[in-house]
Amino acid sequence: MKQTIDISHVQQRFRAHIDPQTCYGKKKKLGLSGPKEDAFRDAEYILLPRAKHVYVGVDLDYRGAATAWEDGIFPLPTIVFTSKKTGHANIFWELKTPVYRRCELNQYKARQHPIDYFNCVQRRFTRELDGDPGYTSSTIKNPFSDAWLVQWHDVRYSLSDLLEYTDPCINSVGYRFRGDHGDYAGRNEELFTVARKWAYHAVFRYSEEEFEFRVYDFCKSYNQNEIPRNWPARGPLPRAEWQGMARSIARWVLCKKDESGFKQRLKNIGAMGLSKIPTDLSDADKKVAVSCAQALGAAYTHNLRKNKTANKIIEAIDSILADNMPITRREVSNRSGVARRTLNNYKEIINKANKIDPQCYVS
Repeated sequence: MKQTIDISHVQQRFRAHIDPQTCYGKKKKLGLSGPKEDAFRDAEYILLPRAKHVYVGVDLDYRGAATAWEDGIFPLPTIVFTSKKTGHANIFWELKTPVYRRCELNQYKARQHPIDYFNCVQRRFTRELDGDPGYTSSTIKNPFSDAWLVQWHDVRYSLSDLLEYTDPCINSVGYRFRGDHGDYAGRNEELFTVARKWAYHAVFRYSEEEFEFRVYDFCKSYNQNEIPRNWPARGPLPRAEWQGMARSIARWVLCKKDESGFKQRLKNIGAMGLSKIPTDLSDADKKVAVSCAQALGAAYTHNLRKNKTANKIIEAIDSILADNMPITRREVSNRSGVARRTLNNYKEIINKANKIDPQCYVS
């Protein structure tokens, strides 16, 4: 007698995971919103909840992808979607414990370590299965749609369980864009990180009402100019996404700016990449280690400040040259905001500029 596998529990968990009111659509563009039961009945694609990750997923754009996990000796998936038209597949592994994401719905539940752990596992699965690195786990195919062949398995895993199936030699930072502020798994993460760090400083320069407009303008500008440059294959984020992000950042920063620990966020902690001081050192050794770290930090800060001053001087000289004016210490000082006495430490920059400009240098 053929054994019947009960998949009702895994389907019930999937239904419970989707938000009661959700976005959905026939195509990848989710143009409709309403009760999730309508989405299960009519949609081909459904928006996954913003508040938490429950599935580690990969998007495989090649034929025969539905069995790729067997070839790579990966664990049994919870859900496998196969396109009837192309044979491409999406594979998902359900987590025993949800990973809370950073959004306005759960600022206090989200912790960075589980988020990084989740991203690491998903990147390694994507890399080893030759998946699409652009998949961001924000949407999922509707498993109750006739458009897909769907396989269900009532299995769940911890992140540590899944990580054991990956090659530790594979760089888990693969497919990320590395910028001045860090490296990012996607456009949303980049814009959120950069805008958030900018807002931490900007909140003290503007009134509350003006600050909200400034955050809005910053997100709009960065999304229009930097995101397409860093993610040329994907382009800027849709208006609704960057506007929602700007609103969330502005509200959160305004709410937290007067708390005692907020100014700690303004510090560029970890910028030098120094290792932590071991806790088992003797008091004398610990004192030496702290002194060494402080000396390195002071040197780093000095060089950083010097580089910033040099950049100000260079920008001032460029401005003077553009106006076809002689390069004088007074003019450089006025335009850069750097004291004339301090300019003595940057003679090489000014002398180099005067070699370009035929007009004599007037002190």
